Amino acid sequence: MAERFIFFNSAPGDPRIYQASDFAEYFGDVLSTGLLHTDENPALEVKVEGGTLRTYVEPGKALMKGYAYENTSPLYLEHALPEATLDRIDRIVLRLDKRNQSRFIKLFVKQGESGENPAPPSLQQDDFIYELSLAQITVRANTASLDPFDLTDERLNESLCGLVHSLISIPTSQFQEQWDLYFNSKKDELDAETLAYQQNIADKLIQAQTDLEQYQSGLSSKTAQFEDEFYIWFNDLQETGYASYTDLTNLQEEVAAHKADDEQHLLVGERDTWNGKADLDETGNVPETQLGNAKAKDGIINGETTDLTYFIMMGAV
Repeated sequence: MAERFIFFNSAPGDPRIYQASDFAEYFGDVLSTGLLHTDENPALEVKVEGGTLRTYVEPGKALMKGYAYENTSPLYLEHALPEATLDRIDRIVLRLDKRNQSRFIKLFVKQGESGENPAPPSLQQDDFIYELSLAQITVRANTASLDPFDLTDERLNESLCGLVHSLISIPTSQFQEQWDLYFNSKKDELDAETLAYQQNIADKLIQAQTDLEQYQSGLSSKTAQFEDEFYIWFNDLQETGYASYTDLTNLQEEVAAHKADDEQHLLVGERDTWNGKADLDETGNVPETQLGNAKAKDGIINGETTDLTYFIMMGAV
């Protein structure tokens, strides 16, 4: 039939009958096969009973292909005696058996083959029997007890057992596809903007380099022009005689001679005081009685009675 719906109550004249497989199929479609857990800490842990060939499984729950299982107390399992010279690896498995003569989920020891390099037995997982491995243990040759250090926990191995999880998933592939389209469109846009920005920076750098070269060229030209004008001006000064080398040398010599003169000369104010104060005698000279502490330079006074212009003070520095 084209349509199928399940789990409705029966009504008069319309019975609704369901099989256990219908419930298992429903739960198997929404929940995976594995161990039920609390905060990812599964139960059904396998341990070794010290000094014996027995292992035991702690309480816990599991779902297998939609069928439920629960162990409410530690369950002990017996391992066969090993061979005298060869080791063996056994597995402790949780087995779903849907065959009509079975129809159960139970714990079993699945015995391996003895050998020099033994391997654990493979799991059966088909439409009728489905096994999960809780643990494997090495049964040492020629021993009557199991060693806890030879026990390997396999409950969290997804390929051998695993934890129950929801099979109802978000369509991430569709979301990923939409995100990829959006990201690629934005990426192309960002790439174009980045390329334009980089090109703009490159153009500005080139323009700055050009401006700098033009400035340096102009500066060099103006410097050369200034040097030419300065040399022309300087040479012109030398040629016109206003500031020749000889003139500068003479000026320096006169300044040096003036600095070396250790005689104190009459100041302008003193000269005005002296002018007009002496009378000339019949020889045209100032009488010695009027000179006082002053004497005429070289013994001669030039000028008239009122024109005494240059005296050197006696005893002055």
